[in-house]
Amino acid sequence: MLVVDDEADVRLLLRHALRRRRDVEVVGEAADGNEAVELAATLGPDVIVLDQMMPEMSGTDALPYLRQAAASAYIVFHSSLSATALDKALGTRDGADSYVPKGHTAELLALIDRLRAGARR
Repeated sequence: MLVVDDEADVRLLLRHALRRRRDVEVVGEAADGNEAVELAATLGPDVIVLDQMMPEMSGTDALPYLRQAAASAYIVFHSSLSATALDKALGTRDGADSYVPKGHTAELLALIDRLRAGARR
């Protein structure tokens, strides 16, 4: 899993929550979209947890590049914006497979369980 968020505290909290799970490996962390694209191409993660609002390159701007870099990865928007606000602000969530609000780590872990059980797009 690749965790992408410009806030180091959010990355830290997610990393700790995910590392408690023996079936989940955080292979990398990125602080912006540019770094995320580079790491996705190098690491080939199965899942990318992607913040929307970041400096340099937002999550939405990074989506098409992430799709090229890690075509089979499941991309989850992880944002403080609601899914409705995200859709309205961006017009679409093109390329993202799912959305989990920040602070809903249990929901994110449940989604990972569904992915591991074979649920895809």
